[in-house]
Amino acid sequence: FFLGVVTKQIPARPEDRKDGEIADGAGEVGFFPPYSWWPLYCAGALAVIVLGVVFGWYLVVMGVLLGVITLMGWTYEYYRGYHAH
Repeated sequence: FFLGVVTKQIPARPEDRKDGEIADGAGEVGFFPPYSWWPLYCAGALAVIVLGVVFGWYLVVMGVLLGVITLMGWTYEYYRGYHAH
């Protein structure tokens, strides 16, 4: 019932029409980031956390601090520097 009501309210998309062309569905796809080193740094921070569980809790604390720093760097990477937009 719900899908039938919603289907009647939404206009047909280009890919649903028989006469639809590929260009009709073209639009803004979005922003795709270029290369980034931050995922590698985040993985390193996670590795320090895992090693901290094995060898000592002081490494866990250090890994969490590194993780917070690297996640902030990854989040704000495109707000400053060469790739800012």
